[in-house]
Amino acid sequence: MCPSTFGPEPKLPKLMAPAPLRATEPKHPRRVRKELRSLSVQQRDRVFNAMNVMKNMSTLQGQVSFGRRYVSYDDLVAQHLQAAAARHCDEAHLGQGFATYHRAFTLRFEESLLAVDPSIGALPYWDYNIEARSKDPRQSEIWEWFGSSEGDPAQGNAVKDGRFGHWRVAAAKEISNLSNSFGLL
Repeated sequence: MCPSTFGPEPKLPKLMAPAPLRATEPKHPRRVRKELRSLSVQQRDRVFNAMNVMKNMSTLQGQVSFGRRYVSYDDLVAQHLQAAAARHCDEAHLGQGFATYHRAFTLRFEESLLAVDPSIGALPYWDYNIEARSKDPRQSEIWEWFGSSEGDPAQGNAVKDGRFGHWRVAAAKEISNLSNSFGLL
């Protein structure tokens, strides 16, 4: 088990009383995450546009424009790298913390996305099982949005088309003291 980066574990009382039931509605409505293909073109465009804002606007600028829930795409990538690549332990992927970490990380991404455009309602998901069952997954419409599945070999397999084509991958030294084996986030 990884040593906690958040300090010592709290000491809990031996018996804890259950939280009282509330008769009121929750402060925030429940979010329903939908498969990307089930969104209308307009809904999907709003999601991709908000993601482009997250990629192109710093956390500081975004928090001024959209509030404290905003975190830039690159800062989220750096946070994931920090949790996954720390020398003492991979806190994001090893052991029992995997599901909890990634649920919290997805929620943080969703919160930032909704700070940019609340009408999105919830972060959609990609059911990649659809492509896995396909005879030729490279022919999926998903690549029209994400960019071609092959990348450009002349450009280090960079994505050159789709909504995320030409996104610059930050060099790790720009944001973090950790990196992948290519020196990138």
